[in-house]
Amino acid sequence: MNLKKWKNKIKWVAIHCQGMLRKIRPKPEANAQGYYLTQKKTYIVYIEKLRDIFLQSVFLLCFTTALTAVFFYLSKMLWYLYITVPVGQRYVEMYAEKAQIIGDIFNRNLLSFACEITLSAFKICLAIGAFSQFFHLTRFFYLPGGFLYKIILWGLPLTATVAMHLQYLYEFEQFNLLYGLSIIPTLCVFTQCFEFTYELLPEAGHLISQALYTAKNIIPLKFSALKKQMKNLIDKINAS
Repeated sequence: MNLKKWKNKIKWVAIHCQGMLRKIRPKPEANAQGYYLTQKKTYIVYIEKLRDIFLQSVFLLCFTTALTAVFFYLSKMLWYLYITVPVGQRYVEMYAEKAQIIGDIFNRNLLSFACEITLSAFKICLAIGAFSQFFHLTRFFYLPGGFLYKIILWGLPLTATVAMHLQYLYEFEQFNLLYGLSIIPTLCVFTQCFEFTYELLPEAGHLISQALYTAKNIIPLKFSALKKQMKNLIDKINAS
């Protein structure tokens, strides 16, 4: 009699707990399966987007390098034309050191130099764009503004950053000269760099919410295993 009474109590507790788990999370296996299918589709879309942005980046770098090289060759032509006139000759006499630096730059392989500056501008803008995207700066201080706003607030400071990097890289003292050489490639690439990072990288808040959501989807699996154990316990009780 006592054994039957205890069996009924155990059965009641098991059924009661199973009902509570069903109310907390109905069909956890289906929810978890749907979640993982959604994640798989998200990864596929992300890979396709990464491929498209890679191709866009290659085209952007080629176009910017060509445009910068044209600008350098035109500047070289104007410089040598300038130093043939009396005003230019007087400038060379008064600022011989600056004139020597300008001559050294224009005596370089300008296509290779344009490629180096373009790559430097692209890497710096991409890094700053990634930082801004992660810490929500892109959302609040870049996206709301117009084209002129973006140039003033982002483009010109980024050009100064690229010029300082080139100043350190090539050990040039003339910051103003490097700023002028960097302005075209930087303004050409910085908007696209911010767009790329906005499309590819998450924000810190999104990562936190995603982590919490993932944790919630792990819990149903635990509930499912516990429900199966309780069901087996009920079956054993009924069988006995």
